Amino acid sequence: MFVGQIFENGLFCIRKIMQDGCYKGVEVIMISLNLRKIIKNPIIIGVTAFIFLWITLFVYMDSSMKLDTSPELELINIVKIIPILFFSFMVISYIIFNENKKCRIEECILVNKMGLIRENLSKAAIILAIDFLSAVYILVGTMRYYRMKNIVDYDFYLYTFKVIAVYVFLLLIVAMFLGMLAAQASKRLTGICLLIMFYFVFSDTFMQFILSLFSDNELVSNYLLIFGLFYRCAGMIIDRNYFLTMENINIYRMLFWILFCLTIIAVRKFRIKIYSVIYVLLTLSLFILSVRPCGASYNLFGFYIIDSWHHDSIYYSDFQSNYVEKNKELIKSVKKSKTDFKVLSYDMDYKVSDVLDGKVIVIPDNKCKKSYKFTLYHGYNIKNITNEKGEKLDYVRKGGDYIEIYNPAGKIEKIKFEYSGFSRFFYSTTQALKLPGGFVYYPIPGWHIIYDGEEQMTEKNYLENKAKFNVKISLKGNYRVISNLNEYKSIGKTQYFKGDSTTLTILGSPYLIEKEYKGVHIVYSRLDRAQDPKYNKEDFKIVLKGLKKYKNKNIKLFLIDNGGESYNYANEDSVYGNLISVADYLETGKMY
Repeated sequence: MFVGQIFENGLFCIRKIMQDGCYKGVEVIMISLNLRKIIKNPIIIGVTAFIFLWITLFVYMDSSMKLDTSPELELINIVKIIPILFFSFMVISYIIFNENKKCRIEECILVNKMGLIRENLSKAAIILAIDFLSAVYILVGTMRYYRMKNIVDYDFYLYTFKVIAVYVFLLLIVAMFLGMLAAQASKRLTGICLLIMFYFVFSDTFMQFILSLFSDNELVSNYLLIFGLFYRCAGMIIDRNYFLTMENINIYRMLFWILFCLTIIAVRKFRIKIYSVIYVLLTLSLFILSVRPCGASYNLFGFYIIDSWHHDSIYYSDFQSNYVEKNKELIKSVKKSKTDFKVLSYDMDYKVSDVLDGKVIVIPDNKCKKSYKFTLYHGYNIKNITNEKGEKLDYVRKGGDYIEIYNPAGKIEKIKFEYSGFSRFFYSTTQALKLPGGFVYYPIPGWHIIYDGEEQMTEKNYLENKAKFNVKISLKGNYRVISNLNEYKSIGKTQYFKGDSTTLTILGSPYLIEKEYKGVHIVYSRLDRAQDPKYNKEDFKIVLKGLKKYKNKNIKLFLIDNGGESYNYANEDSVYGNLISVADYLETGKMY
């Protein structure tokens, strides 16, 4: 009876092909046959049911949803469940593509007609449909949470869609191709071992082990992020202007692994070598894109130099302790250093993409010094330092942060710095921008301590005098920049600021807003209720009371919560910090 049924199905396929006379009908029939097989497979049905149950438990039934008002809660829940979903999709993919080796009559007929590639595409379409339904189910649950918590923000809705599209839909496509790759194994045991190995390679355990071997080497650690597909420590967000990293480099990594799987299959299957060569070249190109410098903020799970929270702590503890004999003279020089010249003006041209590219022209007050000392954060690599004539100036950079420029001509009008780079914590990317005053992302005169190793916090460094700032900022991201200086012009994604100050703050995010509240200029994330005056009236009463004794009535308050990094500053025209610290400062005059 069973044989007769198969034969009948085979005749049906032949009739259908003859009727349609095109591949489209064949593909539909193949998808129908594969779907029928999947429905009859108890393992695939069980794993698929488990996927949706797992999503339900974390996205729809999380008990913390009733208590927490954080907009990022659902995003955190999503990335927490991804490793399990990833392994589940690898299993489904392996089982489906492993069926290629079991050729039935009707399948043989169709494979001869349409080819193995088309058959595999029909199977991939079924897995993609499950992936799509999973992503939609998660998206619906997330929007349900936003509705429950009255979170109405279309920029954040778009960001949520991107997170689900990348960390769910695209990542599970990677799982599908890894399952397909494992299915190429000739023995089932080998295929199962490959699935386990793939999961281990992308797991937290492997990442912790491999990163611990190079915990103080940023270059190698950055290359190892190619294995960082899963999001780690999602609960420790930098702030509510950045949330989880959604930089393009995360997409490049996933595309790399998809192409990596296809390349191995192509090399194994294709007889025409040119196809294999093309796949290899495309894979190498994506690998280069995936490991290039990027200022994305990574929250990892350990004490690693590429972690946003720990980079400076590792860098400076290494600088001050492990190589104390080598650097002790420099450390003494920095501590004793006194600034012997002032900067009269800055002319700045910044381009913000995956990194910060800067061209900064400095005019010193003393133009006849033999050498000029500057401090610039070590994450920014200097390309050139020239004078007003475009002639290159000799310089040395010590300890990463400290620059000494030589002036053999005896007179100099301008010093031009060209540099590029990033800070892991004070980010400057297409996603958002956070460069507060006091952080030396632009060269300031003299040598200054940037990081306090004992307190484990970034020091605040300002100019000793008010300098004239003329700033041009060009963006690739979809947000606007807000500064302590006045904006006087805007053309497309390029903004211009100018003013006199002892520091420069530039912030940008889709959620950042600037408004006047009871006569006070405030800047904060509209998704951070802890900084919103509407929800914190008592703290704002303290702020308003403190401002009455402040010298500058036009002061701008940057209400930014940096989470575990308590970074605050105050100068003559702006105060930066979370609402509590700003209120304390205005009440006591002390910035902690």
